[in-house]
Amino acid sequence: MNAGPSGDRSPTLRDRLAERTRELILEAMADALGEDGPFEFSVFEIARRAGVSPRTIYRHFPTREDMFAALTELVDRRVGFDGYPRRAADIVALVTRLFPAFDAHQELILAQIQTPAGQEMRAHGRRGRAAAMQAAVDELAPGRSEEQRAAMAAACHCLMSADAWRRMRTDFGLDGEHSGRAAAWALQVLFDAIADPRRPGPGRPDPRGETS
Repeated sequence: MNAGPSGDRSPTLRDRLAERTRELILEAMADALGEDGPFEFSVFEIARRAGVSPRTIYRHFPTREDMFAALTELVDRRVGFDGYPRRAADIVALVTRLFPAFDAHQELILAQIQTPAGQEMRAHGRRGRAAAMQAAVDELAPGRSEEQRAAMAAACHCLMSADAWRRMRTDFGLDGEHSGRAAAWALQVLFDAIADPRRPGPGRPDPRGETS
């Protein structure tokens, strides 16, 4: 890189070419995942699709973990996702934007759900989404037990997912706009119940002596 008057280093042609090559590799992975039919997620197949050598792929992504982490970031950019919110109101707002975006990239999202490579890729983001949902629930109900808060977060977590989008799409014929509103409504109902200390939590007897 070249140093400017202030000491900042501007990208050189080599830097720009390297970044472009990295994007080509990621685009090849994403496009392959989004195609119909079986796909062998191997370095050699990705190299063939990207028009580069396997050595080039290893230079940009030394491990499979690096590759899937970078691909997850690419998919997030495509659907306009910039991080997991940790407050209930922000989660409700996000799902109304996210599910329509899933419609726009349905082949890629379905591949994430249905293919072994896609499932491996999704595992990179699942932990962050679960942690963010747990933080939102903990903020709403600090007085509830840890076990109850974990169960509540798990229930909300299932609604804030590509699996929920797919189920509402295939089982009920809802498009992303309608499924996003449905998921947002259900999440808001759950968050309101979680925040109300008068409402019994999972596994806790209600005043009538029945188990909730």
